[in-house]
Amino acid sequence: MRAVVLSLGLLCAVVGLSVGQETRRNFFDFLFDVENKLQNGRIVGGSTVSIARYPFVASLRRYSNHICSVSVISTFHAATSAHCTYSFKSLTGVTIYAGSTSRTTGGRIFVVSNNYIHPEYDPDTFDLDVAVLRVKTAFTPNTNIAAIPLAPVGYTIPDRVLPTVTGWGRTSSGGSLSPSLRAVAIPIVSRSTCASLWSSASITENMICAGSKGKDACTGDSGGALVVPSNNYFILAGMVSWGSASCGSEYPGVYVQLWRSMQVRRNIRTSEPRMSGRIVGGYETNISSVPFQLSLRRVGYHVCGASVVDTVFAITAAHCVASDTSPEFITLKAGTSNRTDTEDGVIFVVNEIILHPTYNPSTYHNDVALLRIEGTFSGIENVSPIAFQTSLIYSSTFHPVYCSVSGWGVSNLYSNSLPEILRMVRIPLVPYTECRRKWSPSVVSHSMVCAGEPRRDACNGDSGGPLVCNNKLYGIVSWGATQCGSSFPGVYTAIPAKDIADFLSQYLPVANEEP
Repeated sequence: MRAVVLSLGLLCAVVGLSVGQETRRNFFDFLFDVENKLQNGRIVGGSTVSIARYPFVASLRRYSNHICSVSVISTFHAATSAHCTYSFKSLTGVTIYAGSTSRTTGGRIFVVSNNYIHPEYDPDTFDLDVAVLRVKTAFTPNTNIAAIPLAPVGYTIPDRVLPTVTGWGRTSSGGSLSPSLRAVAIPIVSRSTCASLWSSASITENMICAGSKGKDACTGDSGGALVVPSNNYFILAGMVSWGSASCGSEYPGVYVQLWRSMQVRRNIRTSEPRMSGRIVGGYETNISSVPFQLSLRRVGYHVCGASVVDTVFAITAAHCVASDTSPEFITLKAGTSNRTDTEDGVIFVVNEIILHPTYNPSTYHNDVALLRIEGTFSGIENVSPIAFQTSLIYSSTFHPVYCSVSGWGVSNLYSNSLPEILRMVRIPLVPYTECRRKWSPSVVSHSMVCAGEPRRDACNGDSGGPLVCNNKLYGIVSWGATQCGSSFPGVYTAIPAKDIADFLSQYLPVANEEP
């Protein structure tokens, strides 16, 4: 039996190698050696479709050559298979072509600026074969370009529902690439049946199997979307990963199961575009009610929220400033509700950035940083520090504790325009066990707390912005779901957590007392 990864740097569906004859490691070495032959997957048993029907589908390109499919999943992000980008030593020449049924004309080109490969991706077994790409300019929504929601945690494709896979792959072995987008509906194959058929390969719980004779998953290009109808649209349940060299054979195609790949959601919420979050279900407020609120700016542009916590210190999320090797371009604007009024408020120069020493940019554990300013916050109208909450707050589903988040975040999912006036929203704390159940215990650490409810969410307050409970700083906006205001709570760095409190006490001797 011949197994083949559907793309590795370039899509592979033309070359097969007996896994039984060589080790899996040698198999992939071989694929790299013949990379120039690995051009694309094949649509087997499919038909031509319009991009307007699948506006989230796009082409990943390297030096203008199609290599994989991707799915637009937010204003600045697209998802694909990790093996499509794993070999990239740089992102020079890497672009995404979106908005056209045609593979060659009519679309728009978006330059890729970041490549986030799942930290637990295994290139030998293709477990957690998922990557998130960030583009430099927003995927401006129109009839032919739109984001697709990710499947929620625990999602199972319903019985008797046929998911669809799409792509511009070859329509026959050795043939040329399809000039137009194609799609095919394929049946799900149970994990036990799939594991039995693929006896020489590992079918993990992070994989979905699908396909039948004459209709196969290599049809969609590696990275291609496996989608299921939902509320008159679709949700992204999986992405093409690997399968048989003989597309449409009795061997099902194998997909990464997205809801198990929580790093996808984190990368969407915590990479640079997320720094300007969105106020969902909020209202305008005055700086006098939140005099600790700051606008963190890079070269004069708002990128995150922050809070005054001392006469010379502000606090924010580490991921807001982790990429800044020096503070020379970082400033803080204080004392105003208006983000753009040049005659209102005070600009403070930052002269030191102090990241938590064990901040993890992959998991966002200990996502906190202190900013030391030149001068002092003292004596400035509408500028004063906020005290730290020193203990964890108990909140239950039946007796929730409500807190507030504030900021100048984007108020429209597809807009790059920030509101001028400060906004606020009140949201309930979510019990820690409930948050871990929704997100998975492996991604919500002991240094995090959760808050939010449908239509009211913490992504609204800008990354680094304050979560205030009982008039004290309880959390810092860190990460959460792509769809703000969804059933998934926002996740915050917990100020009372031991790792966080110990870090803060090194620089703020009275950090746990009223300022």
